[in-house]
Amino acid sequence: MLEVSFVMFKQDAVKRGLVGELTSRLERKGLRMLATRILIPTKAQMALHYGEHADKPFYTELVSWSLQGPSQIMVWCGPEAVKLIRGLMGQNLHDGPGTIRGDYATTIRQNVMHASSSLPDALREINLWWTELDIWQLKPQMFTPSYSIGQADMSPVTHLQWDLTTRLSIPVFVGPGGSGKSTIVKQLTEYNPEFVACISTTTRLPREGEMDHQHYHFVSSQGIFIDNRVQEGDFLECAKYGDSWYGTTYSELERIRAKGKTPVLIVDTQGHQQLVRNRAANLLFKFYYIFVRPTGDNETVCKILHDRMSQRGDIVEQVLKREAQVDRELAYYNDNCEKFDKLLYNDFERIPEHATGLGKVISDILSVLT
Repeated sequence: MLEVSFVMFKQDAVKRGLVGELTSRLERKGLRMLATRILIPTKAQMALHYGEHADKPFYTELVSWSLQGPSQIMVWCGPEAVKLIRGLMGQNLHDGPGTIRGDYATTIRQNVMHASSSLPDALREINLWWTELDIWQLKPQMFTPSYSIGQADMSPVTHLQWDLTTRLSIPVFVGPGGSGKSTIVKQLTEYNPEFVACISTTTRLPREGEMDHQHYHFVSSQGIFIDNRVQEGDFLECAKYGDSWYGTTYSELERIRAKGKTPVLIVDTQGHQQLVRNRAANLLFKFYYIFVRPTGDNETVCKILHDRMSQRGDIVEQVLKREAQVDRELAYYNDNCEKFDKLLYNDFERIPEHATGLGKVISDILSVLT
């Protein structure tokens, strides 16, 4: 399987003039560098990068040493890139000749190179070290037709593969709860089977009539959402409502893509904010954002949303809490309209007509983007 990995040539490698040799070793294995830059890390960056070791006795010394000079950071791609690069790198200076650390490390800590230990780590580290500007500077001609990109599922046995020649185009419907996003997408997918709605993962209990893996992927443990697992590489986006978490996993996109279909995301404004900020996701995907807004003034919209949420069985406390957020969520579009590709007014009376017209619009756009 073809994958992506984050690599850092540490400051001792840069000072000793080893960058060319280390780069050649990776290239001779058929790996391809997608992006690179040299920088002097900040303490905050290194603290986040080595956060998993914060309770270890060597942590303070490791972070301090990493700030003493410039390092070179890179994104590499190739068949089973994570495993291959880790094998080339080796464990430490005691490996003996043959591995990068075995040949060039001088101490346990001064080991010339870091590489992602897993695919989720690769996306987390890309998000940490690469800005949105860096990501957008990656040109399509940098990629060859045979390359694709990998991402780990929550399960250790499933992996995703992505075509690097173009980013996968994904329509994203955004709007307040009860605005009719899901209903429109349902009509859209029935009208055009090319599109398949993503099923969200949630920690809440199923409501009457809801089926696991059909309405939601229901999970009993909230641990998978703790510590912002969006940054850990499992989720494109996630948010907490009341006592329950909701999120969209990379594996859900692959489930749909494996069938030759186009995933369609349904998120609220929190999800939209996370997608916009998720630099690794924007390296992989081209999101097409559609904001869904009921017609009428805010008072009318609040009444519509109140009725819809009540009809679908939301408890009164949840309805009132959501109503309080309506003004803020509707104002979100006005404050961020440049981050959306389309504004769709939903009058709840002509949903099939909305879906029919929108299906053609999205099909036209996807034909241009892909």
